[in-house]
Amino acid sequence: NPMFPSSEVQDNMDNSTSDLFLDLSGSIKLLRRAALQGHLEAMNHLALAYAQGTPPPKKPLRAMRWWKKAARMGSTTAMCNLVKGHFENHFGESSSIGTGVKLCKKAAKLKNPSAIFMLSGLYRTGVKGYIKKDEQVSVRLLKRS
Repeated sequence: NPMFPSSEVQDNMDNSTSDLFLDLSGSIKLLRRAALQGHLEAMNHLALAYAQGTPPPKKPLRAMRWWKKAARMGSTTAMCNLVKGHFENHFGESSSIGTGVKLCKKAAKLKNPSAIFMLSGLYRTGVKGYIKKDEQVSVRLLKRS
């Protein structure tokens, strides 16, 4: 059947998949090494790997630690990823809407377009106890993003 690969092709695909897994494991080691040396993009990619679990195993709190470290060093990408993690409760008991709002505002102030867009949404809907609903602010931010 031409819709499905032959068993020989499937065997090769399975081997390629395991080779890819080994390559990704090696990449994770390189990312970790670069992250430990203070490379912001490496920290972001390593955190994303931990958040998604492809490899290494899914470890959201470890992802949060790497993103926090990158955010402290000025990475607005890391700040935005932390915002998403806090709002979507990926960090379990460590998730905090207040922290998410604070990071979103900080990244937006640093002119990160994704953060400005997210902040616009927060003003559009409001966040009880943190952001009062304000359509005008939302539209102004949306135009800036």
